[in-house]
Amino acid sequence: MVSPGRPLAEVVQAVTDALDADIIMYAGEIGRPYDTRFHKCCVKYRERPNVLLLLTTFGGNPDAGYRMARWLQQLYVNG
Repeated sequence: MVSPGRPLAEVVQAVTDALDADIIMYAGEIGRPYDTRFHKCCVKYRERPNVLLLLTTFGGNPDAGYRMARWLQQLYVNG
């Protein structure tokens, strides 16, 4: 349960445990070379069978966005 004043690290740990999911926060442009960096980080730090993606962006290249989504599917759905 999330309560006021609870340290962020505890909240993040509670969410990852409850969902058995890695939490990925991406804030930035969707495009080259960021899509490749995103993929490398996902592969390097994957620990759990599920993923929670928190995405903040003004948009960008739809092909790069598609690649990012497909990489997440490959890592977490087909894992």
